[in-house]
Amino acid sequence: MKLYVFRHGESVGNQQRLFSGWSQMPLTDQGKNQALALREKVKDLSFDLVFSSDLRRAMQTAGSLMEQGVDAATRQYGDQLLYSRRTRDFTFFGGENGEALRARAESFLQRVSRLDAQQVAVFTHEGLMKGLLSAVLFPAWIPDPRVKHHNCAYSVFTYSPDQGWGLLKWNNE
Repeated sequence: MKLYVFRHGESVGNQQRLFSGWSQMPLTDQGKNQALALREKVKDLSFDLVFSSDLRRAMQTAGSLMEQGVDAATRQYGDQLLYSRRTRDFTFFGGENGEALRARAESFLQRVSRLDAQQVAVFTHEGLMKGLLSAVLFPAWIPDPRVKHHNCAYSVFTYSPDQGWGLLKWNNE
């Protein structure tokens, strides 16, 4: 099985440097162009199943920072926010930490591995992409802010019952 995981195009929240979580932020014109370019890149792919993020769950995860600007939040929360961003631990703000994100990614991978499908697409956010990467490659959550996944880029994970999960491509643009 191949699992194609797509990050959304640039959103208003990305553009304005907002903690948008998975609120209903629309794509910018740039994000719409990215999505059109992505569609052209993957036009020859077909998928047995397609998943997209669950906004209700995501909004609960996003917590109190949702739709607040990074600069304003930094002024308001100072070192606590810097720590949260560095370690990916947003429990202080009503969100989740990296281990919870990784556990959510592992649970998703377990469910996907039981599907009768050869190619699966997932449209999601950078946080879950990092959780999937951690779940597949590392024994525990690795809080490394240098690991990025660009808007409208995608990664490809592979699964076989004998080998388990692996990473084929990361941040493919």
